[in-house]
Amino acid sequence: MDGKLLQKLCDRIGGLANGAGELNTGFNDLDGVINGLKGGEVIVLGGVPSMGKTAFCCSIAKNLSVDNDIPVLYLSLSEKDVNIASKIVSNVSHINIGKINNGALDKDEWKRLDMAIEKLRKAPLYIESKTCYFEDIEKDIRKSLEDNQCRLVIVDYFQMLCSSNKFSSRDEE
Repeated sequence: MDGKLLQKLCDRIGGLANGAGELNTGFNDLDGVINGLKGGEVIVLGGVPSMGKTAFCCSIAKNLSVDNDIPVLYLSLSEKDVNIASKIVSNVSHINIGKINNGALDKDEWKRLDMAIEKLRKAPLYIESKTCYFEDIEKDIRKSLEDNQCRLVIVDYFQMLCSSNKFSSRDEE
């Protein structure tokens, strides 16, 4: 085996043993199975429609950015950024998303909403709704990694990605 590759492996194992590079999702059972999120990994979450995939990703983004001050980039290819923000505000404030979306909040909920917004204002969470072109998203991810040192990138509705290059079939793309 290549000596450089073995050295990389040893460095990685040493870093993991010291807790470096691992991000806990905030879901202990999941973290126990996957041993947290590690740099360079791509994890795909799939399921039938309306199963809660976006809500789950919003929870992970909140757990890392709001609760642990870890920079997160959340790219949504299907929903507007304000809709994703509403879901995360709902998660932080513990107010039903329906109440947030229609503004039917009581006095206590308004206080909780204000506190949640203040927490989110300080959190290193970057939410964008984007076009579906891979090339544009790649630029945005690279820029966010440089500017904000994001340690997690979530691309919601990954199957919407397409290339601006012309291909004769989706398989070639």
